[in-house]
Amino acid sequence: MKNILITLFLILIFTSFVRPQISSTPNDTSFYLKNHSYLIQTELYNIYRMKRAKIVMLGNSITHSANWNELINRNDVIERGISGDLTSGFLHRLKYVYNLKPKICFIMGGINDIFYGKQVDEVFQNITKILDSLKSHKIKIVLQSTLFIKNGSSFLDTINVRVKSLNIQLKKYASINNIIFLDLNKKLSVDNHLKEEYTIDGVHLSALGYKIWSNYIIQILTKLKI
Repeated sequence: MKNILITLFLILIFTSFVRPQISSTPNDTSFYLKNHSYLIQTELYNIYRMKRAKIVMLGNSITHSANWNELINRNDVIERGISGDLTSGFLHRLKYVYNLKPKICFIMGGINDIFYGKQVDEVFQNITKILDSLKSHKIKIVLQSTLFIKNGSSFLDTINVRVKSLNIQLKKYASINNIIFLDLNKKLSVDNHLKEEYTIDGVHLSALGYKIWSNYIIQILTKLKI
C-alpha cells in the first residue's frame, strides 16, 4: 500500500511539474509563465478591490492554500501565493506586493524550483534578489524556511537534501542581513522530513500544520507590534 501511495505521489509531481517542459526548459528565464495559475492569479491581482494591506504572505501553493486573515484573526492580510510558482515568478510579480504598501512581508518559496531540478545556488540567488528588492522598498521581511517534504523514496530524499542545503544558505543570509528567519522545519519536520501529521499529501500542509505556522506568525507580529 505504501509503495502504491508513493507511486501515485510521484505521478502527481511529474504531471504537475515536468509536463510544461515540452514547450520550455527549466533554464528558460520565463519558464514561470508556463504555469497557468500564474497567469490567472496575476490577472486577478489587477482587478482585486482591496488596495492596501499591512501584511503580505508571498509564496506558492503552500501559502495559497489558507485564508490568512481567518488563520491569524485579522483583516489586513493579503495573500500572494500562486500554485506551482517558482522563485523567478516571485521576482517578476513583486509589483503586486509593492502596490499594497505593506509594513511586512512573509516569504516562503523554493520547493517547486527544486522539484524542477534547478540548482540550489540559482534558487538562493533568486530569493536574495527578492529580499534585496523588498528591503529597498522599506518593507520588513520574515524569511521562512523552505519546507521539507515527507519521506517515502530515495527520490524524495534527494529533494530534501537540496532543501536542507538551501535553508542553510537562507538562514546564513538572513543572519548577516538582519532579516528575521522563521525556521518552520524545527516544528513541522523531523530528521529532514515533513512529519506525517502535518501534511495532507507529502508536500502541502494539513490544518494542524497551518495552525502551528499561524501561531508563529502571530508571535512575530505581536513582538513587532504590527
